[in-house]
Amino acid sequence: TTVAMDFGLLHWKGFDITLYGTPGQPRFDLLIPRMFKHTMGVILLIDVTKPQLLSRAKEMIRLFADHRMPMVIAANKKDLQGGMEEKEIRTGLGVQDDIPLFFISATRQSDVRFVVESLVNSITQFPY
Repeated sequence: TTVAMDFGLLHWKGFDITLYGTPGQPRFDLLIPRMFKHTMGVILLIDVTKPQLLSRAKEMIRLFADHRMPMVIAANKKDLQGGMEEKEIRTGLGVQDDIPLFFISATRQSDVRFVVESLVNSITQFPY
């Protein structure tokens, strides 16, 4: 059972990054707007083996919509068979090609680093 958020600090290429991990359950939705006061970007982590959860991920994107900031999508569990393809994910989430989508395995440090670096690059180039 999820009882709270995850929190972490990361020093990355001259940036001090504070990471917040929010649970996907709707009961935590009230926390999300409060976190956006100082948020500069979002990594949306989805499970490619569970298409039934795309509608919930789409709801979470709607929570972010009022806050203009970069977002990248990390499609986790690329190493497992039978996962969704990019078109199915983008259609299910209602997102276009301008939002980066990366297929990753969260257990591979290099994949996670790539996603974080992509978000940092987007943040530094974003016209706030």
